[in-house]
Amino acid sequence: MMVKDYMQDNNWLLLLGNKSVKVKCSDVSEVARLLGYGICDIKVDVSNYKQDFVNNLDLFEKVVCERLQIKSNLKPSFEVIDKGIAPSYSRKTNKIIMPIKFLYLSKISNETRIVYDFFVFHELSHMLIDQVQGYKKEKIVNLLSYAAELYDDVFLLVDQKRLKLNVKRIVHEIMPDLIALIVAKEKYPNLFTNENWIKFEEMFYYPRSNVEMIQIFTQDPHAPIEIRLNVSRIVLQDMEIK
Repeated sequence: MMVKDYMQDNNWLLLLGNKSVKVKCSDVSEVARLLGYGICDIKVDVSNYKQDFVNNLDLFEKVVCERLQIKSNLKPSFEVIDKGIAPSYSRKTNKIIMPIKFLYLSKISNETRIVYDFFVFHELSHMLIDQVQGYKKEKIVNLLSYAAELYDDVFLLVDQKRLKLNVKRIVHEIMPDLIALIVAKEKYPNLFTNENWIKFEEMFYYPRSNVEMIQIFTQDPHAPIEIRLNVSRIVLQDMEIK
């Protein structure tokens, strides 16, 4: 499907409370062009990915210990595969699985690098929560509770309908986003400034039709990315997790 096809019938609107949440961008992002549309024919040297992953893991464990008072000793393995788009965590094998195209994001630009790191930290967060029974930790519970309240006030206006987000469906993805953003903020201290945050949001942008947005909103285990980023930022700023 060509990019222009997505521009038709996409008059949906996301609401967080009474505030609309929409990325003010008209161009498909570099990330979406590579991963979703397969437009970019990019070859970069990622031969040092193993050491790079170890560095991210070390930072991740340091930050969750300091910010969340959670001591962990994660020992994940890391596998690069030819197919697929997004990274994933296999609970059964204790492995982070990384499609090669996604790995390219670590080298294309500073902006794509932040996106790459965010998703690596997200998958490590799934592993952390599993291994340390994270949902029994007080700070985790407090962060999750506040985030869930915000998610409970998320709606999609589309085709003259007002759809409410099912928080129970996406609840297991809330905390990994929060932890990932905590660690990303440590690695990139100016991430939350308005200019840098706008650039970060734009890296996820691609146009979605009404049909696609309804499917994401009602079926995907993740909330729409605009909502995920905005809710996480609000929670971390309001609860002063810096």
